[in-house]
Amino acid sequence: MATRRPSQRIPGYALFSVPPLGPVGITETEARASGQPLLVGRRSMTCVGRAVEKDEPEDLMKVIVDAETSRILGAAILGTGGDEAIHGLLDLMSAGIPTQPSRTQSRSTRPYRSSSRLCSER
Repeated sequence: MATRRPSQRIPGYALFSVPPLGPVGITETEARASGQPLLVGRRSMTCVGRAVEKDEPEDLMKVIVDAETSRILGAAILGTGGDEAIHGLLDLMSAGIPTQPSRTQSRSTRPYRSSSRLCSER
């Protein structure tokens, strides 16, 4: 029997729009209202090859992280593959894995040109 309650689930969904939207967890506004120290990362899709190829580089990725624990509190990907790529962040959040790249990215290999790779491209 599961020990986790529905209230402990991390909210997330995919909006199959143009461009696609994939949000997960809490928003930046909700995180700031909590008063805890935050790190907020924003990244333009100009560094994502697939978005550039589709001529959609104006879209955005954003991740909200607890500055003390390095755990992801929320994220949103608006753009090419965002509705798919958000699942990788949801998995990290569900597992409680901190965001230090050397600890998380070294554990997995992302298939070439998969939408889930959006979060690791530079």
